[in-house]
Amino acid sequence: MALAPPRLGDWSLVGREEDLKRLHAHLEQHGQASVTPVSGLGGLGKTALALGYLATYGQRYELVAWIDAERP
Repeated sequence: MALAPPRLGDWSLVGREEDLKRLHAHLEQHGQASVTPVSGLGGLGKTALALGYLATYGQRYELVAWIDAERP
């Protein structure tokens, strides 16, 4: 089920600039209508990275679908 992205108060991408650049390069290479999972262990900042991408590049997209993968 597609949900609205979570709203996080004061989050930061300190030290994740290269990850943000790689995510952007991947999406630019595969087109804006692509599905790009962000995965990893809990607490590594996957949500902050995705929200940071939205804050930085979100204006380029007409639609963003946020899928909560923790729920079946």
